[in-house]
Amino acid sequence: IDQVFQYLEDKKEIYSILLTTSESMLFLNRLSAKIYNSLSHDLNNKDLNILFFIAGTNNLIIKYFRKELKEDLNELCEYVKKVAEYFFF
Repeated sequence: IDQVFQYLEDKKEIYSILLTTSESMLFLNRLSAKIYNSLSHDLNNKDLNILFFIAGTNNLIIKYFRKELKEDLNELCEYVKKVAEYFFF
């Protein structure tokens, strides 16, 4: 999860622009795959849980880039890690 959020931080300007265009679905598909790959190798037979978690994480990220949240990416990253730990481990 840290790697995903660091990637977003590094590319913050690009994704802020992308999420206000019709290209946002391509971004979300790539982001979902990145999160899924980072979780699925540690978890067995929890695909629905992973997909549910990814949908929530994507929604938070979209809200961040659309400036609908007061939290920064570091705060989101810490929150998502806590939720993942509770949800999966």
